This record gives sequence, C-alpha cells and structure tokens, in this order.
Amino acid sequence: MSHRQSAAGVEPRTVLLTGFSQYGSYFYNTSEEVVRALHGRTVRGFKVEGVVLPVSLRVVRSVLPKILDEIKPGVVIGTGLNPSARRV
Repeated sequence: MSHRQSAAGVEPRTVLLTGFSQYGSYFYNTSEEVVRALHGRTVRGFKVEGVVLPVSLRVVRSVLPKILDEIKPGVVIGTGLNPSARRV
C-alpha cells in the first residue's frame, strides 16, 4: 500500500472524470472533449484520470466497476451532453 493510499485502497487524491462518446446525430460530444483535455493532468493537487464511456447503459454497467477497481478514485465526476441545454 502506498503512503497515499487509504486502508480501503482508495487513492484520495485521484479524480475519475467520465464523459461519453458521440451518439446518434451528435458527432461532437463536449463531455468527451473535456475528459480528453483533462486526462493525465494534475489540478490543485488532484490527479485526473479521464475515461470516455460508450453511450450504452449495458456496457457502462459492465466496464465501470472494473474501471473503479483499477483506478480506485477518491472522487468520481460524471459528465454528459444534454443537446437541449443552453448553458452549463
């Protein structure tokens, strides 16, 4: 266990940032772009691990537990695209 790791194996200074790939008629998904831009960066002492997920609940249910087990983030931030949104 590293000195930063908690007893539960969680990396408290690691953030898992998720976004989604393109879907339907939306060939540009801003959540994917944000994840790609921040992946691997350190923001105010927090390491960002970015993962782009497919737009499929079945697949996400299958892969997300594995991702959580591998990265062991202290925080998870999920982002997505709302085509009708006028602002963030």
